[in-house]
Amino acid sequence: AADWSVFGEAIEGRPSLFEDLLPAAEDASADSQGTAEDLLSQLGAAPAEAREDLLVSFLQQEVQAVLRLPTAPEAAVGFFDLGIDSLMAVELRNRLNRAFSGEYVASNTVVFDYPDIAALARHLAGELGDVSGTPGVQTQPEQPEQSSAVQREDDGIAIVGMACRFPGAPDLSAFWHQLEAGAEAVTDGRWNSGSGSAEALSGEYASYRRGGFVEGIDQFDGRFFRIAPIEARGMDPQQRLLLETSWQALEDAGIEADGLRGSRTGVYAGVAAS
Repeated sequence: AADWSVFGEAIEGRPSLFEDLLPAAEDASADSQGTAEDLLSQLGAAPAEAREDLLVSFLQQEVQAVLRLPTAPEAAVGFFDLGIDSLMAVELRNRLNRAFSGEYVASNTVVFDYPDIAALARHLAGELGDVSGTPGVQTQPEQPEQSSAVQREDDGIAIVGMACRFPGAPDLSAFWHQLEAGAEAVTDGRWNSGSGSAEALSGEYASYRRGGFVEGIDQFDGRFFRIAPIEARGMDPQQRLLLETSWQALEDAGIEADGLRGSRTGVYAGVAAS
């Protein structure tokens, strides 16, 4: 979405087209400011136990507007089940920041951290608890149950699940067999002779025909990861491989992915090129 009022201030000469766009943008900005003031005043006047319901209603309207839905969505349905993609997530974040006009600034990952309306409303209720002058109850992630064993700072890291994708080895078991057998994973590329690629890589360039090639990079199931097909096609293959192997690592560990939602779980990814 374009902020035409900001654009208008940045240019010296306005084309006639923007003379029509800018007033509309200014009207929309005024409407947004009015909505923000109305929402904040309602939250300030409402008792603490009613603020979450107000925020649920507000978020339902915002999500409906972002997704252009005919009716407001249910509070418990996940954002990505509703069809929100990365661009829509940014749009929703921007709408929240405009609505709360300085009282609260949503992070870039707020839609991912609180992946449905109910969860996001609980988070906002805590963050906006002092709108009326009284501190709110800050929502904290659920703390894992402490075991009876004494936890030491120098405890080691337990590896409970693994996954990988290498040339000639589509999974962990195949990779171990490949290592045990000392198998060669460098092969000739599968060139389309009709395109002339094989002929081009001859002579002094013949060595470039051989390499370690990962199979199945065209078999990514975007819908499984709640990614629209058009967005999946534009993703870097490395991102698709990261999603697939991360899910396989969870399966290898016997961990239910949905059970991690809201828990103290971090994801760390390192990327290198050579």
